Amino acid sequence: MINIRYPAIHAKLNGMYAQKLKKVQFEELIKQNSTRQVIALLKSFHEDFKELEDTPRRIKIKILLDDILIRDIQKVERLLKAKDKEVFYQFICIYEIKCLKSALRKLVSGSTINEPVEEVKNWTNQLFQNLRRFGTDQKMG
Repeated sequence: MINIRYPAIHAKLNGMYAQKLKKVQFEELIKQNSTRQVIALLKSFHEDFKELEDTPRRIKIKILLDDILIRDIQKVERLLKAKDKEVFYQFICIYEIKCLKSALRKLVSGSTINEPVEEVKNWTNQLFQNLRRFGTDQKMG
């Protein structure tokens, strides 16, 4: 028998996991020949993609996926006790650092970024503002 410290989080994670794409859905996505077909399929799989245009810029998809991630993080974060939230925020900081390191590696290696710099800046700013909000909310609460 597993001793679960947070049964509500366990139940929440199981529910969130059930909403994720299944292997057969990924296989179906891989078979598609165009972005338009992939987006149409995603719209049929997941409610969050319903409002996405048929041929969105990659940055729009990144923002949407980040919004889904942030929303899922918030669902779990709300259920944590204060002491465990501190550890949780440390993991959020580590994630932010990994994102920055990845971006810096691309810049240093000379890899081309196929998105306009302003769009990348807006995407990263939005993501990091959402992540930082966790720490700010914790300090205020």
